Amino acid sequence: MRAVIDSVGLDARAHSLSSLARGGTLVTVGGTTGFDVPLNLLPVVANQLTITGSIMGTLKDTEDMARLIARAGIEPEIGVVLPMERAEEGFRAMWEGRTRGKIIFTR
Repeated sequence: MRAVIDSVGLDARAHSLSSLARGGTLVTVGGTTGFDVPLNLLPVVANQLTITGSIMGTLKDTEDMARLIARAGIEPEIGVVLPMERAEEGFRAMWEGRTRGKIIFTR
């Protein structure tokens, strides 16, 4: 991939970096699982990777991103759909690292 946007941090860092093509860019926008990330610089140097951070954008940036997502057909991976009454179960799975994809809570 030419770019990876990561909001997870620690638990996804290795996967995010290994997903990048030579010359690719990792954009870090959050650290849900932690900001203190050990980093082996060899793949960064050898593959000429760029790591950058971003915390927000303009309304136009958000609109442009939404159009890109729609045009590219990008869809989120849904891991599980739970009623709000089972929210604790979903949050516990996140805290314990037992999730894959998004958890959707319904009413």
